[in-house]
Amino acid sequence: MPRYPILVHNLFHYCGGMQMVRWLQRNGTCILMYHTFPPDRSMLEAQCEYLRRHYHVISMTELSKALHGNGALPKRSAVITVDDGHRDFFTNAYPVFARYRFPTTVYLVTGPLDSRSWLWFDRVAYAFLTSSLENADLPNPEAPEGTPDLVELGMEDRRMALATRYMVWVTILQNKKGVNI
Repeated sequence: MPRYPILVHNLFHYCGGMQMVRWLQRNGTCILMYHTFPPDRSMLEAQCEYLRRHYHVISMTELSKALHGNGALPKRSAVITVDDGHRDFFTNAYPVFARYRFPTTVYLVTGPLDSRSWLWFDRVAYAFLTSSLENADLPNPEAPEGTPDLVELGMEDRRMALATRYMVWVTILQNKKGVNI
């Protein structure tokens, strides 16, 4: 990474840039949306400590009541939400949120519970992580003509990106023609 962006980033933080951002947003509510949680809780612990110092974490119910005129929001309020309800929420995140006494709204996907199937992105990740294929094409029939293909990566590079569970969606979304795995 070039040194200039790092210098600007450090200067912004050193000069109190985040305090200014928090002050400008003091009457609003920040909604944090989490999805999965790694076994190493240190990053989440640091985020919770930051929230504890700088925000009032409230429940989605409190936010809803305030928006409907049944109460006021505290300044610099934040709401924590978790999508899909993966097991790692319960094993890795819940103990941290509970220790900080942060109310958390979890949006459970009930389809897999009823049908005993996997979420689509878990199926894709499993297929790529366990495949012995060197290449696979996932064309997108709705892509406009002339859309470039995904940059060629080796299968190990792709498996590593998929293993993080974050890069997969970015890769799929960036390539409108389809995914060449």
